[in-house]
Amino acid sequence: MINQEQFAKTFVATKNNSDKKYIVKQYNKTKLRNAIKDDDKDYRQVLMNEIHIMRHLDHLNIPKLHEVYEGKNHIYLVIDFY
Repeated sequence: MINQEQFAKTFVATKNNSDKKYIVKQYNKTKLRNAIKDDDKDYRQVLMNEIHIMRHLDHLNIPKLHEVYEGKNHIYLVIDFY
């Protein structure tokens, strides 16, 4: 683990067939739900907005989002590692 935030942990991972490294950001669903108390939004909507923005950004200085996985208790974002 390289970083721990209020409701997410960040890890470095490598792809099975190569030495390419990625950042995996692991969001805890329960902590996200508790952190977002706005009645008009739930944690999924807030996170999906962030994912939508990250997928459409194309800039040299912004890491690219490659994959999103959802488990029972966590959501995982796979992002370029620089």
